[in-house]
Amino acid sequence: MKIIQRFTTSILLVLLMAVVSAQDASCAGGDVRVIQMSELQTKAGAGGEGDVWISFLGLVYDVTSGRRFYGEGAPYSVFAAKDATGSLASGKFDEESANAVNYAELKKDEVDGLKHWKQFYAGKEEYVQIGVLEGKFYDAKGAATDLLTGVLEQLQ
Repeated sequence: MKIIQRFTTSILLVLLMAVVSAQDASCAGGDVRVIQMSELQTKAGAGGEGDVWISFLGLVYDVTSGRRFYGEGAPYSVFAAKDATGSLASGKFDEESANAVNYAELKKDEVDGLKHWKQFYAGKEEYVQIGVLEGKFYDAKGAATDLLTGVLEQLQ
């Protein structure tokens, strides 16, 4: 029985990595655009001008078309120009709560939150994935980290 479970887990891991690779390949015609945090932090759409970007699970989305939600003073402006993963997982929008998420051992409500938002951003055609954020989920070459792989396993 344990062999079957390990085999099933291995297959799921391979499928997850294929999904991550497919998401990465959708950037810039197959080339992964690796975005630095310093660039992401400039994309808050301050003063109602410029692009608005957010990062979720290391994927960077241009959410400028949703400025009324993410732009300056809007309900979700706290996510603009940031990695919103921790806040969306915890449901708490302060930096301390966002940083307190233990991605290695997610709580059920955090898993549920991540699943919801993963499906939300993947299903929004108007929020274009433009790259991956170098950091905890993707490395400098745009490859998924072990942490991302572990998180995706927990979301299954």
